[in-house]
Amino acid sequence: MKRKRLLAAVMAAVMASTLTMGMPVTGYAMDQGTETVANEPEGSNSSDVAATNPEQDSGSVTESAMEESAAVSGSQETKPDATSVAESTEAEGGAEAAPDTQNNTEGAAENDGAASAGAVGAAETKTFGNFEYEVNDNGTIGIAKYTGNETNVTIPETIEGKKVTSIGAYAFYECSSLKEITIPSGVTSIEKNTFDGCSSLQQITIPDSVINIGDDTFYGCESLQQITIPNSVTSIGVGVFADCQALTQVTIPDGVTSIGYQAFYGCKALQQITIPNSVTSIGYQAFYFCRALTQITIPDSVTSIGVGVFADCQALTQVTIPDGVTSIGYQAFYGCKALQQITIPNSVTSIGYQAFYFCRALTQITIPDSVTSIGV
Repeated sequence: MKRKRLLAAVMAAVMASTLTMGMPVTGYAMDQGTETVANEPEGSNSSDVAATNPEQDSGSVTESAMEESAAVSGSQETKPDATSVAESTEAEGGAEAAPDTQNNTEGAAENDGAASAGAVGAAETKTFGNFEYEVNDNGTIGIAKYTGNETNVTIPETIEGKKVTSIGAYAFYECSSLKEITIPSGVTSIEKNTFDGCSSLQQITIPDSVINIGDDTFYGCESLQQITIPNSVTSIGVGVFADCQALTQVTIPDGVTSIGYQAFYGCKALQQITIPNSVTSIGYQAFYFCRALTQITIPDSVTSIGVGVFADCQALTQVTIPDGVTSIGYQAFYGCKALQQITIPNSVTSIGYQAFYFCRALTQITIPDSVTSIGV
């Protein structure tokens, strides 16, 4: 899965560089069941553009094709491919590879997890039961690694009479037997990839003391059904809940100001999410492939809807875009084939290429006079 996300990231980077180089784009199209892409630039290679026939797989991009694109990145200009962000919007049981723009490769991440396994600091690693830990410079304890195979784990509040305040990167990496975990009050930081690949994890208690949840913390926790983020957290990082396929409900507290890119990528069971007014930034592809999400309200505090934020949200029927949003990004609502209604406020000045591509239920849309740019 990560391999495919990485390769798709390469494709996304190629597309981004193409747009940056000023490639002429003559327009965008909403799918009408035709065999070709509307307004294709003269001389472009039609093989670079996915067929728009709704009965075909509009998003199948092979890994080899992505690798080929990576090899020629920057050497030539190509038209943005309709598949660079979204995968198949038709094949319900098809491949679920999605774009990933993470800086780390899968191999680097896994090697990091295997080699350093969540090192909290440079201090000597000690053992307490099934936990490896280190004493931080401030005299507190950081959990470096869990070595057991229990299904129900409680992290101790103290070790050696010192308070446990952090859980290190990759500490529970791919603990496939873990079903339930309790984090004690006093922990302030859960580092990146801490529970990455804990495929059986169903329940977790995060105390109000936690202020930092690292990138990809719950990546691939495909059995996790619901989670409450404490009020103390102010940002949801990159890919924090990516590929949590059973996650149906998330509560984002007031105080969170940003939702990182691909934060809820691939949460295909997610039905309901409330974004508080404190959020000012939603990262690209944040809700990509959330196929059970039926409606969402974007708060007034958000000023832009980025690249592929709601791409392939196939059950999404209604979206409220607030006054204050100035731009709707590239493929923002790509593949939202149930979307019936959307209102674009007068504050919007630009609408990105393929922003509403393949929105088959959208019969009409009103573009305000404020829009000066469409499809670039």
